[in-house]
Amino acid sequence: MRAATTCAKNYSNNHLKEATIFKYLHDGTYHTDTSDEYMGALGLDDDAKHSVLTQKEYEESQQPTPADVFKTERQKLIDSAKVTTASGKSFDADETSITRLANAIIKHWELEPTDTIPWSTADVGTGIMVDCTKAEIVEAHQLATDNFAATWQIPD
Repeated sequence: MRAATTCAKNYSNNHLKEATIFKYLHDGTYHTDTSDEYMGALGLDDDAKHSVLTQKEYEESQQPTPADVFKTERQKLIDSAKVTTASGKSFDADETSITRLANAIIKHWELEPTDTIPWSTADVGTGIMVDCTKAEIVEAHQLATDNFAATWQIPD
């Protein structure tokens, strides 16, 4: 009679899946050693050993590449980015906010730099509008896009 053996992943970091420790459950105890000797000593037959090794190989193939980890980390930085203009106002600098800033610039392109545009800045509650000059909106957009480019640059 063959003993039941199941496999499971244990992530130390569930979001990025950076450090995966493969383990399998046999007779109520988790094991990480997948050597033929060790699994044989547990009493696993060849089919059970093959199943464990096949599952381990599959799970290891699902690990993110270094490029995936890089992209995930950079995206987190972009999603939480904020910039501060020379006037001291803070603006969200995530991708959606960059688009909104650009849309405001396009919509109000005929305004003078000192004309005001109501804006919900990052340093006030959501939906609370603050008068910002067109120049501040343009500056915030420039700072946000510069931050985006610098964040996504691959380090030397």
